[in-house]
Formats: sequence, structure tokens, C-alpha cells
Amino acid sequence: MADLTALLDRPTLRLITIVGPGGIGKTHLALEVASHQLGHFRHGVFFVSLAPLVSPETMVAVIGKALDFSFYEGSPPEQQLLAYLRQRELLLVLDNFEYLLKGSGLVVKMLQTSPDLKILVTSQAALKVQGEQIFQLTGMEFPPDLLDISEETVQFSGIDLFSQAARRVQPDFEPTSGDLTAIVQICQLVQGLPLGILLAAGWLELLTPVEIAAEIGPSIDFLETDVRDLPDRHKSIRAVFDSMWRLLTESEQTVLAQLSVFRGSFTRPAAQRITGTSLRDLMSMTHKSLLYRTPAGRYELHELLRQYAAEKVAPVGVAGEALQEKYAAYYAGWLEARLTDLRGGRTTASPGRDRGGHRECPRGLELGGHSRSQPDPNPKPGQPVSFL
Repeated sequence: MADLTALLDRPTLRLITIVGPGGIGKTHLALEVASHQLGHFRHGVFFVSLAPLVSPETMVAVIGKALDFSFYEGSPPEQQLLAYLRQRELLLVLDNFEYLLKGSGLVVKMLQTSPDLKILVTSQAALKVQGEQIFQLTGMEFPPDLLDISEETVQFSGIDLFSQAARRVQPDFEPTSGDLTAIVQICQLVQGLPLGILLAAGWLELLTPVEIAAEIGPSIDFLETDVRDLPDRHKSIRAVFDSMWRLLTESEQTVLAQLSVFRGSFTRPAAQRITGTSLRDLMSMTHKSLLYRTPAGRYELHELLRQYAAEKVAPVGVAGEALQEKYAAYYAGWLEARLTDLRGGRTTASPGRDRGGHRECPRGLELGGHSRSQPDPNPKPGQPVSFL
């Protein structure tokens, strides 16, 4: 929250967009930050939920209602709204803008005509307008290794969130060492997604943390709740992904389904060779919070989203078996080239080759047992055959 508050305090930044996938906590963060800004804007802080809207044309009326502004006859509503905002110093929070990205022109007009207006947006995708500051929201922190469990484990934000949610179900909940290991595994399975953690914790009425962790792996449908005051789109992980899926074009749906072949991170060359995905496709998937680009330049698809997208392979017309064969052939070729490098005394991959292929290679071999290259089962003394 401190980083986002610091951005709001900068006079030159007037449009900040919190970007992240569904269930990551964008709305929660925006509300928390906005509540601490109440004394900083002379005319107040106003929250506008755009989730129910389906047309950008309705934005003016909804924003006006949130501002308690009464429209009158005689001039266009948009002009009235802009005139009303012109002399006001306020913070406007526009929530769930991903449904109305075509309405970003209204945001630009409001900022151009109202010098003391600041706008905080939450969206799965950036507005892509001049002056926009992106604030990328990622999952909560958790230990990367089950072997790292210690007294400090409870200090990770993901573990703390699960414990807080657990105590709402079981007020006396105090995790044992075995529970902590399972909670870390749960956080790993949902990759720190706050909604996933909360939905998992809700099952403590019936299951232990160990049993919850065991149920998450086979199906994303386990992560759901019957809590009545949650929006329908947040009552299950599937509902979150259904909402994201509907916002994609048919072409984007096909790209996402194809990328589900990768478990773990992958490189641009791998995506292009195996799925035919273009650089612009990868950029679009990243901008829409469907892919995450690591500091090392690799791409990652959230595991829960990957499982969901894998279910869409056949419905969007992708030949699943052919996709798997391309995947296996690519990594079999990578392995053959890597073994050649090692036998030739080179300890690093040749230029242009996928330097991180070993992260995916074991599954590639598993899928391609019939592939054209296999390590020699009877190596000569001193011959390097394993690097995984």
C-alpha cells in the first residue's frame, strides 16, 4: 500500500491504474488506499463500480450518481459532468475498468478539463492512454520451498492471509507444523492468488489444511464458496476465469488455450515454435494480466489459469494431440542440442537457443517417449549425460 500511496502523492501523476488478474485483490487495495486519502482532497474521494456496466455510454451517468450530481436538460450529460469536475479537487476511483476499455476517452477528457482531479483505476488491462502510470499487482508472498518451513513462515503475507481467514471459520485456529507445511503448499498451488487462498481457507469447516491441499490439485472447481454477499464473479475461481475469458477475442482465446501446454515458465522462442504465438500476442496476453513476464525475460501462466485454459483447447478448435507432439519435438530437439554442447565441452547453450529449456524439458520427454533423441543408457566413462 505504501508504494501506491507514494504514487498518489506525486503531483505529476494523475492517472494510476492498478493492473492484475481477477482475484488478485485490486479492489481491496484501491479501497484501502482511498480510505487513507480522505483528508488529502478538498472535495472528497469517490468510488465508482463499473462491473455491472456493459456499455461505455453509461459511464457518465454512473459517475454522476457516485458524485451525487443531478443532471439537467438542455446540454449533453458528458459536458455537464466535465463542467462539474472542472473546479473540483477530488480522487475518483474507477473499479473494474476492464469491462469498458473503449470508454477510456472519457477518462482522458476528465483529466484534461479538471486540473485538480486524480483518477485511480482498477483493471485487468491497462487503459493505454498518455500519462497513465501502471501499478502491477502480483500474488501474495509465500515460502518457495516446503523445506523452508520455520517460525518465520507465518510472517509471509500469503500464510498470514490464510490464518486470518481460517480464524473466521475456527476462532481458535493455531496451525501446527504439519498445518503450516500444508498451508504453504496451498499458497504454492494457487501461486499466492488472494482469492484462491481465501476460498481454500473457507473449507476448514470440513477439511484439514492437508486435505484442502490434496483437493486443490485435481480440479479448480474445488475453490468455490457459498458466501452470499460476494459478487458472483468471485464465488469461485472458475467464475473469475469465465469472466476473464469472455473479455477475450476468439483469436486471444485460441492463443491462451495453446499456451496452456506449458507448465511453468517458457521463452518467447518456445512459444513461437510450438504454438505459433506472435510477439504481439505475447504482449497482448501480458497487458491483459494473463501472462507474467519474469525479470529473466521468461513468461509464466498462472497454474490455475493454465488448468482452465487447457480445458478450452478442444472447444476453440485446437488439435490437442498435435500441440503436444510439437511440444515434445521442440524439447527433444533442445535436449539433443544441449547434449551436443556438453559433449563438445561447452557449458552454456549456443547463441539463440532456449537457455531455460531445462525447466520444461522433463515433461517434454515424458510426452515424447517416441522422440528422435534419447540419452545413451550405457554412457562411456566420463561422458556427460545428465544436467537436469
